[in-house]
Amino acid sequence: MHLDEIDVKNDLKSPMIFDNVTKRILAEITSAPKSAIEISKSTNIPLTTAYRRLHSLVEQKLVRISGIIIEGKKNFLYESKIKTA
Repeated sequence: MHLDEIDVKNDLKSPMIFDNVTKRILAEITSAPKSAIEISKSTNIPLTTAYRRLHSLVEQKLVRISGIIIEGKKNFLYESKIKTA
């Protein structure tokens, strides 16, 4: 899926897709899955904002979540379903 394949007219949340913060998040997770903390640190986006945007992107099925367990803690990794951001 590419950004130009998203139906902007039929998706009420899609204007967020073109937001600079969301673009930075998608660009960060296009090549490899990352945790919200990694995304926040590498993009200088506040962690709460990163979580909020990631949650919206997951709901819109633009981002998938994979979970791993490290030292007994669940860590969620986010990966873009969009090939180019």
